[in-house]
Amino acid sequence: MSHGMNGRSRTHRGGVVPYTTRRAALRLGASRTNKESPSDRRNMDHHRNRNRDPDRDRRIQQINANGNAHGDAGRTCRTDRFGRWTASRTERTARRSPRHPRPDRGRRVDLDRTHEPSGDGSPRTPCPRRRAVRGYPRLDSWTHQSRNAMTKPTIRYTTILVAVLATATALGKPVQLDSGLVQGEPLQGTTVQVFRGIPYAAPPVGDLRWREPAAVAPWEGVRSATEFGNICHQGPALAAMIGEDLPTRSEDCLYLNVWTGAIGGETKQPVMVWIHGGGLTLGWGHQRGYDGTHLAKQGVVLVSINYRLGALGFLAHPLLNEEAGVSGNYGLKDQIAALEWVQRNIEAFGGDPGNVTIFGESAGGTSVHALIASPRSKGLVHRGIAQSPWVTGSNYARLDEALPTVGSATENGRQWIDAHFDGIDSLAKLRALGADDLFAAQETGYAVAVTVDGDFMLDHAVDVYRRGGQQDVPVIAGTNTDEGTIFLGLLPFDSPEDYGTAMQEQFGDHASTILNLYPATDTRSLFAAKNQLITDTWFVQNTRNMLAGMAKVSSNGWHYHFSRRAPQAPMLGAFHGMEIGYAFGNLDPDASAHDQGLSDAMTRYWVQFAKTGNPNVEGLPAWPAYDPETDQHLELGDEIKAGAGYRKEAVDALNEIWTAMMAAEPEDSTP
Repeated sequence: MSHGMNGRSRTHRGGVVPYTTRRAALRLGASRTNKESPSDRRNMDHHRNRNRDPDRDRRIQQINANGNAHGDAGRTCRTDRFGRWTASRTERTARRSPRHPRPDRGRRVDLDRTHEPSGDGSPRTPCPRRRAVRGYPRLDSWTHQSRNAMTKPTIRYTTILVAVLATATALGKPVQLDSGLVQGEPLQGTTVQVFRGIPYAAPPVGDLRWREPAAVAPWEGVRSATEFGNICHQGPALAAMIGEDLPTRSEDCLYLNVWTGAIGGETKQPVMVWIHGGGLTLGWGHQRGYDGTHLAKQGVVLVSINYRLGALGFLAHPLLNEEAGVSGNYGLKDQIAALEWVQRNIEAFGGDPGNVTIFGESAGGTSVHALIASPRSKGLVHRGIAQSPWVTGSNYARLDEALPTVGSATENGRQWIDAHFDGIDSLAKLRALGADDLFAAQETGYAVAVTVDGDFMLDHAVDVYRRGGQQDVPVIAGTNTDEGTIFLGLLPFDSPEDYGTAMQEQFGDHASTILNLYPATDTRSLFAAKNQLITDTWFVQNTRNMLAGMAKVSSNGWHYHFSRRAPQAPMLGAFHGMEIGYAFGNLDPDASAHDQGLSDAMTRYWVQFAKTGNPNVEGLPAWPAYDPETDQHLELGDEIKAGAGYRKEAVDALNEIWTAMMAAEPEDSTP
C-alpha cells in the first residue's frame, strides 16, 4: 500500500506514517527526545517574548546592514503581507526536495549568543525565517527556535495523521452481504482477515423466543465486524473450567465469525464451519481454543457459530406444539440457519458454498451427527467431522411418545416448567419468563435432549444410521482414549459395591455383561472402569455406529483414535476435548516439538479432507477408509499409525444391550 506524496512509507508505532511526513517532521525541527537543555529554555523564553522586544525593528535593520556588509548580498529580512518575518536569498536553497535535504537542516541558532565575527570583526546575527511544509497548514518558525519548541505543533499534526492512517490500515475493505456491508480486521503479519460478530439471524427475543430463527434485518452503511458478539445464555461453569472471562450473555446471540485469507482470490476455498461443544447447555463459537487463524492460513475459510442453548434452545412444551405443530431443537435449527447464511454469503469471503465441511466436538460432534441425519441439511453440508460425538438413549426424546430410556419431550418440558413456575397457562406467560430465571431452574435439573419431532429429526439418529437413512457425505469421526476422566463425578458411586448396585439398576438383566466388560475390585480399578464405561457408552459406541451406517451408503468414512496423553495432566490421559488444540493448530507456544508435529499432521489431515473429501495427504502416514468388519482407524498419539478393531468387542456387546433395551415396552421403563 502506498501512502504520502512520494509513495514511500515506513512503519511507525501505531500505524504507517508517510515517508514525506517523517521528513517534514524532522525539517520542522521535531526532536527525537524530549530532553530540554538550558539553551532550549532560553530560546523558548525569547520566542515567547519576541513581540515585547522594543528594539526589534532597530535590530532587524542592523541585521540587514551587517548581512550586506559581510557577504550576504541578496539576503534581506522583511515582513510578508501577514506581518510575518521572512528571509529571501538570491541563491535560494530553501525549497530543496525531500530527497535532497538542505545541509544545515535541523541546525539551531541562538539570538542571545555572541556569534563569530565576520571579516571586519562585526558579529553576524541571523535573520528570522519561516519554513512551510507542503500539504500542511503553514507553520511559521524561527531558525533560532529549538527543536523542542517545535515539538508540540509537530506532534499534534503528525498524531492526527498517524491516527487516521492507523484506522485505515487496521480495517479491511468492506464486504457486501445479503443484509449489508461488514468490515473486518486484517490480522497483523498474516494474509488472514477476521470478521467477528456477524448476525446470521434475527435476535430470538420477545415473540421470537422458542421459534425457528428469523431472517436478520438489513442495516444501513458499514457494520463493524471487529468485536465478537454476545454469547447465548448459560451458566458460568465452562468459563471457570477453561480459565476464560465469561463474555456478555444474552438471548440476542445468533452471531458467527469468519476467518479468511481468500477475499479477492481467483480460486474459491473450501469452507469449514465449527460447531462448539458444551452439552448443548454451555459454550460459544469464539472460545480461545477455536481461533481460526491457523486453519485459514492452510487454505480454508473458517466459520464459527453460536446457537441457542439449554431450555432456550431445546425446550419442548404443549403450548409451543399448539402454536407451531412441533417444538424443541431450536439450537439445531439455528445451526441450519447459519449454514443457509453460508450458502448465501460465503463467496464474498472467498469461500466455496459447494464445499462446506461441518465439524465439531462433543455436543458439536453430536450436532454434526444429527445434522447429517436430518433431511433439513440436504444441500447445506458436503462433508462432516465428528470429534467425540455423544449419543445415548437419554439424549434423544420423541415429541409425544415415551421411550424406554426417557419420557416424551413435550411431557418432560411441561413437568419442568410446572415444577419451577406457577400459572404458566399461555404462550405470552411462557415467553415472559426471565432468561436468568429459566437458567436458574435449569441448574436444578433439566434434561436437554434432541427431539425426534418428525420435522428436523425423523427418528433417533442411531436408528437413522443403522438403516442408512442419513445424507451421503464423506465423514471423519473419532474419539479420545480417556473421554471419561473429566466426567467421573457424574457417576455417583465410590466403591465397587456401589458400582455393582448402580449397574444393576441401570442395565437390569444386562448388568452382568457390563460388569464383565468393566470390572472393578478396588479403588484403582473402579477409576479405570468408570472412565472406560463412559468412554465406550457415551462416545466410542456412537462413533462406530455412525461410521458403520455411513458405510451402508458409501465407503467415504474414516475413523481416528486420539491417544496422546496430556503432558500437563497425565492422570487425565487423553481426556475429552484434548484434541481440539491439535486440530486447530492452537497449542501453547511452549508445546514440545512432538506435540507441534502431531498438531501439524492433524491440521493437514483435516484441511485435506475439507478440500477433497479424503484426508490422505502426501508426506503423512496413510489413513485407511473405515471398514465395519475390521474397524480400521488411524491412531494419533505418540505415533501416527493405522490400526484395527479398536474397542470392537465392547461396542458389539453394548449394541446388543441397546437393541434389547429399545425393544422393551415403554410402560416398563421409568420416564
